[in-house]
Formats: sequence, C-alpha cells, structure tokens
Amino acid sequence: MLNFVSRHRYLVVVIGLLFLFIMVVAASFFVPVYGEYCGKNEYTNAKECATYHIALAFFWQVIKATNDYGSALTALATIVVAAFTGTLWWVGAGQYDILAKQYGRLDDQIKLARQEFIATHRPKVIVRFIQGFSYDDDLHEIIFVTVVNTGVNSAIIREFGCDLGRRKDGHWLGGIDGTPKAITPVTLKSGERHTFTVRSPTPYGDAEVADDAWAEICAVGRIRYADESNVVRETGFFRTYNRESEAFVRSHDAGEEYQD
Repeated sequence: MLNFVSRHRYLVVVIGLLFLFIMVVAASFFVPVYGEYCGKNEYTNAKECATYHIALAFFWQVIKATNDYGSALTALATIVVAAFTGTLWWVGAGQYDILAKQYGRLDDQIKLARQEFIATHRPKVIVRFIQGFSYDDDLHEIIFVTVVNTGVNSAIIREFGCDLGRRKDGHWLGGIDGTPKAITPVTLKSGERHTFTVRSPTPYGDAEVADDAWAEICAVGRIRYADESNVVRETGFFRTYNRESEAFVRSHDAGEEYQD
C-alpha cells in the first residue's frame, strides 16, 4: 500500500480532493444552507433573484458556465488531451529505451553463456593413427594421417602440415618442421574422422638412402582448427616408425605431442 502511494502520489491527491468535494456536496443536502441566485430574464432583460439550496445553485452555475464557455472548455480539453498524449509518448519512449537496454544486456549474456558452453564443451582434434608406407612413381614415400574429433562440438580444420623425414643419431637428414599450411576447411563433428595424404619431400628409394636404411623415419606435423566461437586451437604430433611392429609410435615428449 505504501509503495502504491509513493509511486502514485499525484493520483492519490486528486482522488482525495474529489472525495472531499463529494463529501461536502453530499453534506450540503442535509444541512439547510441556502443562497440567493440572481439572473437576467431572457425575455424582459430584467434582473430576477430567488433563494435556492446552495448545492443546486452551484450546479446551476456550473451548467451555465459550461453553456457560456463551451468553445473555451473544448479548447482546454483538447490541450489537456494533447498534453496527456505527449506524456504517454514520453513515458513509452523511456520504457522502450529501458527495454532496449535490458534486452541488449540479455543478448550479451546469451552470447557469453554460449561462448562459455562451447569453451567447456570444446572440440578436440587428435591424430588417431598413421598408416604407410606406399610409394608413388617417383619413389616418394606416401603415408596417411587419420585425425578424429574426440570433443563435443564441431571442429573446423583450417591448416594442416606434416613432414616425413629421417633422423639418425639425433640429427635430421634434411630439414623438417611440420609447419601447417592453409587447406580447404574440413569440418568434423564429434566422433568424425578425416585422412590426410602426406608425401615425402625427396625420394628415398635410391642408393644414397640405402646407406641410411637404419635411420629413424619420423612424421612431424601440426593441425590448426577452430571451434564454433572461432577460437583457434592447435594439435602437435611427432610419430616415429617402428620397424618391428611396422607402426608409427607417438612421442612421449610434451613439446612434440600436445593439445592447445
């Protein structure tokens, strides 16, 4: 109740005054209060006076004033209606701004919540396995790198790089870095996989390579992919070919095998 009065105090004042007026008028009918009412006879133009109950005289005066000043009252009413309409427009415009700000903040909150959800349910692209070897017509070695998205949301692979090289006694026989290069984007949903074909930079089927037959064969690479919020992540891999098992074995070095 107090909140209503504090918010609508002007309305309460108007209602209170109207109630007081009604009470006074009602009381006047029970109290013998009379007054003289004088007016001009419209036919003789002579002044005529009579005694009436004061409440009736008041209402007659109001009705007479309404008839005499009808145009002015109409104009005043029009002004009041226009002012009221303008007030409604002003209040409505203010409410629109408030709602616009509230919905704007709500939209930002929704976007932030979505980003947090994607961050906690991120995609995760890993190298599932590497298959090889085969050779092309120029005796370049060919391997097949199969990657899979083990995360929750979709991943968009934008860059992929893998170098196939040899290492002997800790030294590379030729340069190798696995720098990722831009590719046609590949989208992987959760659980989906994709296989990349990798070709060695130089042929290894000649006599020179035969002298290094026991050098380690390594596949080194990096994968860059984005989630649905366009956050870019990177996966690095380093696999060494085991001649006994005829399979590529992952490195246990965190600097060579990692997930961002």
